[in-house]
Amino acid sequence: DLDGLQAFVALKGAVPTAPGEAVPAAPMPAAGAGLTGAGEEVELTPVVGFCAAVYAMIQADGNIDSEELRLLNRQVEDAEAIDQGLKYLRRHGPVELLEELRGMLDRGQKLCLIANLVEMSMVDGLLRTTEQQLLKQVREALAIDQNDYEALFEALMIKNNTAVFPGA
Repeated sequence: DLDGLQAFVALKGAVPTAPGEAVPAAPMPAAGAGLTGAGEEVELTPVVGFCAAVYAMIQADGNIDSEELRLLNRQVEDAEAIDQGLKYLRRHGPVELLEELRGMLDRGQKLCLIANLVEMSMVDGLLRTTEQQLLKQVREALAIDQNDYEALFEALMIKNNTAVFPGA
């Protein structure tokens, strides 16, 4: 069931306070697995799709880090959209989500989404193989130009490398 993220949504902002504190993530079930209320369909809108894709990235490494939840809270202020995104992702899975988003999002929305996914993948300080694979899958599914992606990725790598400032 959706207890973990629904509790987060209900308490919006009440996440573990220790930096880097991880909350184990439930593995992504097959589309539709373990859902109640089978008749309840979630309408996929651009913002619900954004939330679903971001949540897929959050759990890609098998852990939900408190920093990831804080970033999600900053990216999307609408707790209902976050909840609906998670429900959509769990009901339909990431492949169907990406198929739907490809035709729904315009170029600017696709670039914004991939930039936010890259940001989310870096927030815990490690870019894991599973996160890299999901980024590639999203880039390919949404037909994002490789040069555009590389420019976004490089800019975010520079932005997030505060190690260039000793003591930061």
